[in-house]
Amino acid sequence: MSRKVKFLSIILLVFIFATQNIFAQAGNEKQPKIEKLPSKKDTPTTTPTDTLSKKTDRDGDGILDAVDKCPDEKGVLQYDGCPMPDSDNDGVADDIDECPNDAGVIKYKGCPIPDRDSDKINDELDKCPDVPGYARFDGCPTRDTDGDGVNDDDDKCIEIAGPAANSGCPETRAYRKLLKKEDGKKKSATPADKN
Repeated sequence: MSRKVKFLSIILLVFIFATQNIFAQAGNEKQPKIEKLPSKKDTPTTTPTDTLSKKTDRDGDGILDAVDKCPDEKGVLQYDGCPMPDSDNDGVADDIDECPNDAGVIKYKGCPIPDRDSDKINDELDKCPDVPGYARFDGCPTRDTDGDGVNDDDDKCIEIAGPAANSGCPETRAYRKLLKKEDGKKKSATPADKN
């Protein structure tokens, strides 16, 4: 912008401001209005406390106490100022709760966390959600590494299959001898017990 344009703009603004002031002062020469005081006819029939009680909202739910059926409990307009019903007290209102009589979570629309295999390990944590298992195995059944039918907790030979009678270890000659020895001790001890 050139200096001339800036100068002319400033002069124009000063002129506008000055003319507004002149006209404003000329308009103020009129007589001021005197307002009349209210008469008894104009006085409201309700007292300030009546008006206040009609506009209070004790529970702060945005529904005035005059129409709020539960003025001391926060509620919603849909239920006339009363809280939304929640039969199972899970925090999910009955009108959106798909399991209104079973406590659940919002993620599952008010239903309990699923446990398809009923092993008491919810499916979110269960690594085998369709097969009952144990918490210590993350919801999976007891392991049987060697497939001999003896679970690893009871199997003395986890890597080698063997019968349950042998604690999951294979039968060997040494084991058979030991069994015969123990069996012989039981037979010889029986007659002694009779005396």
